[in-house]
Amino acid sequence: MESPSIEFGEDSDSILVENLLASVSQHQRQKNGEQTKNRMQGRALNGYWVFRAPIGYKYERVAGHGNMLVRDEPLASIIQEALEGFASGHFETQAEVKRFLESKPAFPKDFADGTIRFERIIRLMTRTHFAG
Repeated sequence: MESPSIEFGEDSDSILVENLLASVSQHQRQKNGEQTKNRMQGRALNGYWVFRAPIGYKYERVAGHGNMLVRDEPLASIIQEALEGFASGHFETQAEVKRFLESKPAFPKDFADGTIRFERIIRLMTRTHFAG
């Protein structure tokens, strides 16, 4: 093992220092992980979304709340139009929703040829973020 600030040797004192530094570093990583998990859990219990922002949303800093989900235009309006069109019967099948989204240049595509996976449409239609 090499370090820019410490020279590790083969004697017993050097091995002890190396092991102590490794243990302290491991403890710091674990403590950081625990704090992150606890803070995320606390925010989730308070009603905040703590994971990656779903498509059509982005995080924005709001005074007194920290980062909150807000609509990410124009994606949010495109998704809203697709979901409302399906709910109202304008789009009768998920394939029609897929074709509608593929026709929108602002909507991110899954493949270079401009197509979207059906799994993405299903996830889009089953996410609670878009329910209301």
